[in-house]
Amino acid sequence: MIQIYYLQHYNLSDSRIKIYINTEISGIFMNKDPIDFRISLDETHIIKGIAICAMLIHHLFYNSSTYGFFTQQFGIVCKVCVSMFLFVSGYGLTIQYSKPHNRISVRSRFIFTIKFLLKRFYKFYLNYWIIFAIVVPIGVFVLGRSLSVAYGTEAGIWSNLTKDILGLQGFDSYIITWWFNALIISLYLLFPILYWFMGKGIIAIGMITLLLLWPRDYIVGNFFYIFELWNSNLVVYSLVFTFGIATARHADFLNRILNKIRVWQVFILSTSIAIALCFIRQLLAENFADAITIDAFITIFSVLSITSLRRQTRLQMKVPIILGKHSMNIYLIHTFILMYFFPNFIFDLRIPLLTFIALLTESLSLSALLEFIKKKIGFYKLYL
Repeated sequence: MIQIYYLQHYNLSDSRIKIYINTEISGIFMNKDPIDFRISLDETHIIKGIAICAMLIHHLFYNSSTYGFFTQQFGIVCKVCVSMFLFVSGYGLTIQYSKPHNRISVRSRFIFTIKFLLKRFYKFYLNYWIIFAIVVPIGVFVLGRSLSVAYGTEAGIWSNLTKDILGLQGFDSYIITWWFNALIISLYLLFPILYWFMGKGIIAIGMITLLLLWPRDYIVGNFFYIFELWNSNLVVYSLVFTFGIATARHADFLNRILNKIRVWQVFILSTSIAIALCFIRQLLAENFADAITIDAFITIFSVLSITSLRRQTRLQMKVPIILGKHSMNIYLIHTFILMYFFPNFIFDLRIPLLTFIALLTESLSLSALLEFIKKKIGFYKLYL
């Protein structure tokens, strides 16, 4: 009021006074300089690092009440790890795909898309096969987990082994948690189509709405069932993968929205919403599909919380970055350690935090050893 009095004293018009007031209010709520909320490479590693910790917690505690009710519930919530990996996968693919994609002809775009997918699969299988070639022989010849135990009767062993080598065995994989391979492979194949959808305005909104609701009981015909027949998790997890694509494609628009309030306010709001959604997930989600849908939104606000925290504080977060760089290796080997290699040592610790640290340390140590061997044998020279 005092400031307005002085403005009137200097004979400024009402419109000028309103402009001044709006400017002052904007200074309270808006960032002085525009902030880029795009996810950097380090932040991708941070998200993956947090996700891989959540994955270990989930597999340790979700199915056991030994450590108490709250530990088990926390383990269940950590299922969000899958959605976090899928979000950054969709985001990262979009960033890489967009660079030359918009500046080439339709024919060149088609060729580029094929090469892009082949390169993605080549990289995935190189990393997967080297661990497969180590884990499965040790499991069969050292720990006594035979192929017949993993794949069933003699008649189906070789076909199932072939499917597992291709990452398509799902929950019947030699290591059960390798079910994720078939999901990410399916989403890689769908990526060019989803990328196109997310760039088409009203079509993008319609696609996201369809994935949110998935009204299978009201759709005539069997076309949409093809997705679920191919992979039972494909539809429910496509939503968060699509969110990652949309976030990358519309980063400029999202930046304009987020810059309307201060970065610390973005952090507080996004963190609060993510935590609230975790409680909603446990209290209100009636089935698996509902829970995974909520996970998609937990992921969005968790990612926003991480990026806004980094913009506000400049935290390096080196430990999550390191874990993120090792996340694929840890994903592929941690269940082998947990279920077959050192299960008694890990679970005999009894204290949840020590149990988690033990599994993380063992998984990270083996991953570091594997990366050391890869470098010594020139493995990364095989990358295209």
